[in-house]
Amino acid sequence: MKKWLYVAGGAALLMVGAIAANAALKPRPMVAATALATHEVGPSFYTVAVQSNADPASFADLAGMKCLDVDNCMVGIWREGEEPSALPFTEAQIKAQAFAYAINRETGFERVAWDCSLYPNTTREKCLAK
Repeated sequence: MKKWLYVAGGAALLMVGAIAANAALKPRPMVAATALATHEVGPSFYTVAVQSNADPASFADLAGMKCLDVDNCMVGIWREGEEPSALPFTEAQIKAQAFAYAINRETGFERVAWDCSLYPNTTREKCLAK
């Protein structure tokens, strides 16, 4: 009877361990980007912090909302805790930038770019130069 209890107890521990390992290895699901913190670091120049599991496909919409009423605007997006709050940016902050958006409504210029090391499915011409 004791032997059976040891086997049953060991099997239960293995199951709990497997479930915990599966949960730890499974990536968090992507969610629409939400501005957790925003800093105006210059005239119409914003830095925005988003959650680490934010869907990069939602970055352009979030950035565009910051620039609705501005003719010339730039928005940088960083993961939460990595965003700069003032100029000049440090080298580490520049390297940590996840997304950039710029618009000039007077000339029709608009550009979006992602950090392709974070988001490798991005087409090469839409990668941030780092």
